Amino acid sequence: MNALTELKTITPPFELYHYTTQTGIIGVLESDSLWATKIHYLNDLVEFKLALSIAEEILQEKLESCGELSNKIRCLLSNLHTIRKINICVVSLSTKRDLLSQWRAYGAKNGGFSIGFNSTALIKQAEAQGFYLVKCIYSEPEQKRLIGGLVDECLAEDFSTTQGYEDPERPRTIVMLPTGGDFTKKLISIAPAIKNKSFEEESEWRLVSENGIDIRSLSFREGASTLIPYFNLKLGEKSDYLSSVTVGPTQHLEPAKDGATLLLGKYDFGRNCTVHETEIPFRNW
Repeated sequence: MNALTELKTITPPFELYHYTTQTGIIGVLESDSLWATKIHYLNDLVEFKLALSIAEEILQEKLESCGELSNKIRCLLSNLHTIRKINICVVSLSTKRDLLSQWRAYGAKNGGFSIGFNSTALIKQAEAQGFYLVKCIYSEPEQKRLIGGLVDECLAEDFSTTQGYEDPERPRTIVMLPTGGDFTKKLISIAPAIKNKSFEEESEWRLVSENGIDIRSLSFREGASTLIPYFNLKLGEKSDYLSSVTVGPTQHLEPAKDGATLLLGKYDFGRNCTVHETEIPFRNW
């Protein structure tokens, strides 16, 4: 079983939660969509790079001890530098409905929301648009096991079928070009699930684009200091995808809950969606 297949076999809980602002929840319900942000623009400063760093460490260790595989290992090391700017887009979700760190990050001073999605409906819509759902891995030994297995799997492949050239100084010797190939594709597929252990409290799952998204399919929004590229991921029928909304800490909790209930009713979610209020006594006003 390869690394991505293993990650995909982990069964998600019935409900997964997406934290957002007032503007965010209005946008989700009006458009029946989520913004899948290019992974390099998320809050974790080493997003995506962590998996590449682990892969590089494993390959460098193998290079020192596996002489007969040295050409293959150098090829895979070269490939690492070709995948840093690929447009992989993700949606962050959590198994926790009412989490203090998420309210601090996404609630803002005017209050935020935790939107509960039916994971089965979410997976169905995501797969139709080239996305898949995976659980984030925070354990360093587990991360190294997954990426180490991927490296071994790729080193066992026949490199003679990939692009290369004959070394003019060594007749009949083919030198491999860093074209990416299966190693690039496989590492890209699991890199978004590899997260620093400092974020473990978030208990995150992610919707991840299967391949790099064409730039013509990206949209852009204003960020705090830069434009942020994203993909508009459609959610499907209103009656399927939404299961709950939790109102985060706010100075006026009851009116905020009433407002959320009215918003859900406007878009015909009222009968199928439960409205909760936070139980965390947090003040940010």
